Amino acid sequence: MTSTVLIAADVDAAELRALLADLPPDAPALVRTARVTPELRELQARRGVVLVVGEEHDPRAKEQVSASGLSRLLPDITRRKVRLAGPKPFRRYVRGSLRRLRRQSV
Repeated sequence: MTSTVLIAADVDAAELRALLADLPPDAPALVRTARVTPELRELQARRGVVLVVGEEHDPRAKEQVSASGLSRLLPDITRRKVRLAGPKPFRRYVRGSLRRLRRQSV
């Protein structure tokens, strides 16, 4: 069975909880957010959600969802099913990162 990872951006805590509810309890989740809320901190502590803090065009945040950033945060990402959530430009950028990683792993 292929494990799943959630990669999301700009989702509120309620939406994130709903997305996480559809995943196994041990599934990793990476969430880019411009602002860390108490709810996100609680999910980080309870569920292990990795928070990437920064605006859409923040180079530090963008690097963490680049091919090299994703491979550092989730070394086995090419063997996982990825569920994306967030704005279309974010999903497009992450899909490009995943394509590069998959080409490198062949």
